[in-house]
Amino acid sequence: MISQPAFSGVWCPSVTPFTPQGEPDIDALGRHFARLNASGIDTLLLMGSIGEFASLTQQERLMLIREARQLSPLSMVANISSSCVPDMLALAEAAWQNDFDAVMVLPPYYYGQTPRQLLSYFRTLDKQIGGKWFAYNFPARTGCDLTPTLVSELAAELPNFIGIKDTVDCL
Repeated sequence: MISQPAFSGVWCPSVTPFTPQGEPDIDALGRHFARLNASGIDTLLLMGSIGEFASLTQQERLMLIREARQLSPLSMVANISSSCVPDMLALAEAAWQNDFDAVMVLPPYYYGQTPRQLLSYFRTLDKQIGGKWFAYNFPARTGCDLTPTLVSELAAELPNFIGIKDTVDCL
């Protein structure tokens, strides 16, 4: 028997539906997840870019983490990216308390970072997150790129770092 990696197969970055009042719509999310659960995908990504994470309050994000896990048996990853590290750590803790399989983090955004600064940032964050995590490479939004060299260093040094979501426009 061939062993599959913990995260393999097809991932779906999920949208976050909203009510007409602009609040996350958990009933609509449940209907959306029911379709995704039946679709044959393997992993759901909650609150990625298409999931409107940057438009949500911290309390809305915490609520989505609590509610979403109950809506799907699939592997689930929560994007905990924020410009505020304590908020990220609170989101990570909520993800662990709600049986998420991993979390995902953008590099610091707004301020571009050098590869050396990124390595330092991720080393520090790795000690605090408390579980498996993916880096979210989205240079068009963060002003920095997670280069193959940097990713290799992260993989060699940090056992909880397990991969990247690479959102780039070329190989």
